[in-house]
Amino acid sequence: MHGLLSHLFVPHHTNNQRARLLKHDALLLISCILLFFSFLLPRIETVYPGVLGAHINVTLQDLLLHTNQKRIEAGLAPLSLSQELSRAAQMKAEHMLDNNYWAHFAPDGTSPWIFIRESGYDYTYAGENLARGFTTSADAVAAWMASPDHRANMLSSQFSEVGFAVVEGALTGEKRTVLIVEMFGKRNSIPQQANQSAPLVPQAQAAVQLGETGIQRSAVVDSQSFARQVAMFLLGGFIVLFALDLLLISRKRIARLVGHNVDHILYLGAMTCVAFIMLAGSII
Repeated sequence: MHGLLSHLFVPHHTNNQRARLLKHDALLLISCILLFFSFLLPRIETVYPGVLGAHINVTLQDLLLHTNQKRIEAGLAPLSLSQELSRAAQMKAEHMLDNNYWAHFAPDGTSPWIFIRESGYDYTYAGENLARGFTTSADAVAAWMASPDHRANMLSSQFSEVGFAVVEGALTGEKRTVLIVEMFGKRNSIPQQANQSAPLVPQAQAAVQLGETGIQRSAVVDSQSFARQVAMFLLGGFIVLFALDLLLISRKRIARLVGHNVDHILYLGAMTCVAFIMLAGSII
């Protein structure tokens, strides 16, 4: 067993002074295996979502709780949950999915404020935060708080009410992602005649009878956590292997015609950062 491990991981005379796992054929085999599983795992997740799937716990109640907790910590009054703003948030989320865009303004110029007005909310101040790819309410709120512009919305004294929507669907290349829309507002104190125009997205209005509470789902294996751990394990493992190889050939003064260990370490380090970023959620 010791000889096999040395052959696989350590430069040795049995592997021509190059760890077996760092040779081109071994790297090609590992890449093919990873490519195979990258196609297989999404299909398992689709067919057996209770076995392999994302652990998601994003609810309107938790979003409101964490948002108000940040406001209270900043010495501000908590926000009230508005049915109209939640309806507007739902309409915006459905509009993004239907038109496949990820932005505050739609490609056709539709603004967030249109959804707020169509929900029947007459405002003097309004704002919007968007998030995608987060699996807990706390993570989404923490990401908003880490961004100056989103934090300004969350801690604005101009807002007195808030609404949320949490939807799941395919968006801009992702087969399935969780969208979170947060709409802020302050009502106009001067009453205005009700808007008699037809709603912009009637099916979205019907969906929010405030029975929409968010998304809560679990599986035996959390696919996102599993993918993150596998990526970190493989990339980190190869960084260690290349570093060990570099150290040993330097100590043993082994001459090689070609050696790019430092380049490989830097490349894999960059790939680790990219993988971590891609597996995390995003906000706008």
